[in-house]
Formats: sequence, structure tokens, C-alpha cells
Amino acid sequence: MKTKGIVLSLMASTLINIPSSFAKEYQNSTKLTQAKKSKFEFFPVKLSKTLIKDGLFLDGKSYIPLTKKPALTIENFKYQSLGNSELSIKLVLGKKENKALADITRKYYNTKLAVVFNNKVLMVPSIKKIIGNDSIILNTSNVKLLEELLLELKES
Repeated sequence: MKTKGIVLSLMASTLINIPSSFAKEYQNSTKLTQAKKSKFEFFPVKLSKTLIKDGLFLDGKSYIPLTKKPALTIENFKYQSLGNSELSIKLVLGKKENKALADITRKYYNTKLAVVFNNKVLMVPSIKKIIGNDSIILNTSNVKLLEELLLELKES
């Protein structure tokens, strides 16, 4: 089964204060690890001008999900921590997940897509191209969220 990679480049450059022990542990790993208890969910969203009860929240902003359920859920995935000047997470997806990702990015083109990891919003990028055969880079400057993500993945 042919796999494609999605690189979640979680920004952690020298401009951000990352503990050196944390950076050393997750940089330049070549190990591909199976995550069993974690999941990524992708919700098409629109920005709300007011805080809403059932919204998704990131950096003090409220987003209204356009679907009741996630447009895509990825569970039991393989990942690899990467990093040189940035720390990153590479998710290795199967053919089915890649097709689903291409379908939702086609359907929700020019829409924001919330990327949720274990019920925590990681980022809300705007979809500007159809993604399925290529890798994508999603950035966050939230170092604490990055640390939690990597620790949760390590424990799963």
C-alpha cells in the first residue's frame, strides 16, 4: 500500500524559546512510530465574530464548525518527529486517508480547516490547494501545544 506523508511543521525555530532538552529529544529522529490512542480530526470552519458555546477555539478566536462530525478522522497512524531548524511531525497516511484528504480539500477549497489533535485545536489554516498527493505544512507557534502533542504521541 503506497503511503504519502503529511508534514505538520510545528514551528519551533530559534526565535521561539524551546528547552534544549526537549528539542534534542525530538530532532533528527529517523524512527517511524505507530500511534494507537491518538487521533487527528479535520473540521471545515468559519471564524465567528463572537464566542460560541459549541465552537472550536484557538488563540482567543472562536470558529464555527461547518459539519457536525469531522470531515476526516485519522487514527492508528504512523508518525515521525523531524527537525533541524524546526520541529515537525510527519504523519504517514495510507491511500484511503490521502484520498479522503484530497476530497475534503477539494470540497472546502478557500475555507478554513481546523486541525484537531485529541480534542485540542492545533491550527486553522485556509485551504488554498487540493491536498492528497503532496505533503502539506501546517504551522503553529504555540510551543506548549507542540510539547503536549509530542508527549501525547510518545505515550500512545
